[in-house]
Amino acid sequence: GPEIRAKVSASLYSELGARHAQWFASVAEALRPLLNGAQRQEATAALSAERDNLRMALDWAFVADSSMAIRLAANLWWWWFHTNQWGEGRNVLERALEGSGVPDAYQAEALCGAGALAWFQGDENHAHGRLNQAIAAARTAGAGSIAYFARIARASGSPSRTRPSTLVSR
Repeated sequence: GPEIRAKVSASLYSELGARHAQWFASVAEALRPLLNGAQRQEATAALSAERDNLRMALDWAFVADSSMAIRLAANLWWWWFHTNQWGEGRNVLERALEGSGVPDAYQAEALCGAGALAWFQGDENHAHGRLNQAIAAARTAGAGSIAYFARIARASGSPSRTRPSTLVSR
């Protein structure tokens, strides 16, 4: 009857949502290292072409799997940065951080991204708070490169005096 169909549909939705989110988390994770290198344009274009799928994966993760949400958001923040989607990126990162638990490399990366995007939006107080949290989380998680970047970003002065390109490795 309808009750069984509803249960099957919910189960199928959950399974498909999980597979979809896992696939796009893997895509974002694979492209993440390329976002600040010689293949930045290609990686940015590939993620931009999947914008709707990435948003659907995030929407599912926010409801069903907070660890997937933080993983996705952490791996996408440089994409939001390079495509000048600082507001959307910051909102997604902050939402993902609300559900994150024990500090790990994903949480440290998300904190760093939230701080950097807040900084470029001129919200220096929030940026410094998030970057300090990123440094602490990165130390706890053993993610030294995230702590290093967060310290550089925190020490870079006012966003009005610093161009985004000064924080990106070439």
